[in-house]
Amino acid sequence: TPAVGWALWGVLVVSLALFGGGVATRFSGLVFLLAYAQSAWINAISDRGIDRMIRIVVLLLVFSRCGEAFSFDAWRRTGRWRGDFAPIPSWPRYLIILQLLIMYWFAGVAKFAVDWFPWGDYAALYVILQDPVFTSVDFGFLGHPALFWTTQVGTGVSHLWEWTFPLILLAYHFRDTRNRPGRLRAIFNRYDVRLGYVLIGIIFHVLLSATLRLGIFPWAMLAFYPVFFHPDEIHATWRRLRRRAGPSAPAPSTPASPALS
Repeated sequence: TPAVGWALWGVLVVSLALFGGGVATRFSGLVFLLAYAQSAWINAISDRGIDRMIRIVVLLLVFSRCGEAFSFDAWRRTGRWRGDFAPIPSWPRYLIILQLLIMYWFAGVAKFAVDWFPWGDYAALYVILQDPVFTSVDFGFLGHPALFWTTQVGTGVSHLWEWTFPLILLAYHFRDTRNRPGRLRAIFNRYDVRLGYVLIGIIFHVLLSATLRLGIFPWAMLAFYPVFFHPDEIHATWRRLRRRAGPSAPAPSTPASPALS
């Protein structure tokens, strides 16, 4: 009934707000997950790939200790919103990385229409941008020869990016074994291939949000991207930014190896 539908929506909103704030993190995440799955069951046609991706990630976070930092639970336990930064198991982060890798690679493999390949003139992106159902504005002007090539570049780069996304695993392996010899290992570590894939992904999703009406998809995907970086890397980057902000900026007091959040 409509009343039950509104009640389910209310449970979704409240549980998601509690989960985001880290209030009874694991329990509120589980409630959100079950309510989300129930809403998909009621109206399966509205349940998209990004909805399933969100549920997979939340499921992994429910079984993690993500509430140990930057949460109400951390404040209640330690007296500080940031928690005590005690080390926690990192396997949820690795599984989320693996899930993203699988998703992107299968997305590339699934694009087998001729428009995605050179013999189809790399016209896939142009064709997509002519669909009034999904586009935010009229992109008919891209048919001009002086502009059509930009859609070809976008098609080729995005398709190659998805097809080769598993190389991120190789990049992680080379980073963990940086002291071993090897020309390929040295190249991967010198240029941080992983960072290149992340930057392309950011550009890809931002452009998607600007050109196509895809709802939460681009922003939900970008919300997963911090997992590509070790917490120590994030902390070191933050310290560098604080130092560049000027001598008046107070030094961060957080130790290395912050908890996954």
